[in-house]
Amino acid sequence: MTPHGRHLAREDVAREAHPAVVLVAALLVGCVAVGIVGLVSLHHLRALDAPFRPAAASAAPWRPGEPAPGHEDDPAWSAAAVSPLLSMRPATVRCGAPDLDVRRADAHALEQRLQAIATCFDAVWEPAVTGAGLAFEPVTVRLFEPSDGTGSTCGETEAVVPALYCPQDRTIYVSGAAAGHAHGDASQAQASLTGTLAHEYGHHLQSLTGVLDAAGALPAGPGHGGVEDRAEPLRRVETMATCLGALTHTRLASPLGPTQAFYERMTDPGSYRADASHGRAGTQARWAARGYEADGDASACAAFSAPAAAVA
Repeated sequence: MTPHGRHLAREDVAREAHPAVVLVAALLVGCVAVGIVGLVSLHHLRALDAPFRPAAASAAPWRPGEPAPGHEDDPAWSAAAVSPLLSMRPATVRCGAPDLDVRRADAHALEQRLQAIATCFDAVWEPAVTGAGLAFEPVTVRLFEPSDGTGSTCGETEAVVPALYCPQDRTIYVSGAAAGHAHGDASQAQASLTGTLAHEYGHHLQSLTGVLDAAGALPAGPGHGGVEDRAEPLRRVETMATCLGALTHTRLASPLGPTQAFYERMTDPGSYRADASHGRAGTQARWAARGYEADGDASACAAFSAPAAAVA
C-alpha cells in the first residue's frame, strides 16, 4: 500500500542533523546578526554625533519685513517688522571654549566657558551688524544665584528661569542650576547649555537692532474670540529669539556647532514646554527648525511678519 502523508528523504530514511551541529550553526548566525546590528548601531551613533545636516528649508507663507496680517496699518507693528537684522548674513567662525563637564564645573570655570562661547557669537554677528551701519556691543555673561542674592540688573523673574538677557547692561545671566539640570552626558549637557545661551544671544541681537524697543511699543494682539492677547507681542519676541539662536548656533564650526543629534532634539516638540510667553511646544520647535535650516539667512526669523497662528 502506498503510504499517505509521509515524505521520506533519499534512500527512504529521514536524516536528522546532529544537535551539536544545529547549536554551532545557531551561534554563528546569532553572532553574525549581532555583529550586523552592532555595526548599524555604531554607524547611527556616529551619524548622530556628526555635524548636523538640516532638512531643506521651506519658504515661509508670509513676506519678511511686512507687518503681520491684521496689523498692516499700524506704525508700531511696521517698525517691529522692518528690521535691518532680517537682511543680515552672519559669518561662520571656528573658535573654541574651555572643555569641561558643565554639570560639575565650579562657577568660575562655567562662567569662563559661557563667556568664551558668547564671544564666538559676537564674532559671528559683529561684521554683519557693523556692515548694516549699526553700533555693535559685545555681550557679557554672568552666573546668578537668586538664593545667594546674586541676581541680575533686570531681575523680575530670575528665580524661575534658567537664563535671561538684560538689555540695560547687555548681559546674559545664566543660573548655576541650569548647568546642573542639563540632560545627558557631558557633551550633551555642553550642547544644551550652548543652545540656551544662543537663545539669549538672540535677544541681544534684537536689542542691538531695535527690535526690543519696537516690540515694547506694540499693542496687544487680537487673541481668540475678540479677547486681547497681551502675550502675543512677547511670543513674537521669544519665537524670533529661538530662531535667531538656532541660526547663530549653526554659524559655529565644529566642535561648538550643533550635531545631528542636537538638531533633531531641538526640532522635536517633545523638547519644549508650552507657556504663554513662548507659545506651544510645536511652535517653539518649528521656529527652532527655521533657524537651523535657514543657512544663515536671518529673514527666516521674521516673527513679526508671521500670522498670529504661527506664534501661538
